[in-house]
Amino acid sequence: MRHCQTTPFDLPVGKWGGRLGLLLQRDFQAIYESLRPRYQAQLGISEAIIEETLPSMLAEWEQMHTQFRFYVVTGQP
Repeated sequence: MRHCQTTPFDLPVGKWGGRLGLLLQRDFQAIYESLRPRYQAQLGISEAIIEETLPSMLAEWEQMHTQFRFYVVTGQP
């Protein structure tokens, strides 16, 4: 590759970020939910802790205006 260029984008996570923020929040929630069995089996985290964490995480995203950095890399072969 030549003439490579990297462009970072900071995407909002949560309701504060409007439609895009809500979409990312839903995606991250789905990932979190899909990993529940691994948290329990491999890390030994109790169901109670897992249940407590999600609302705390959502509140933190709103309070701290969390952003997810996404990179787009372009170039020529």
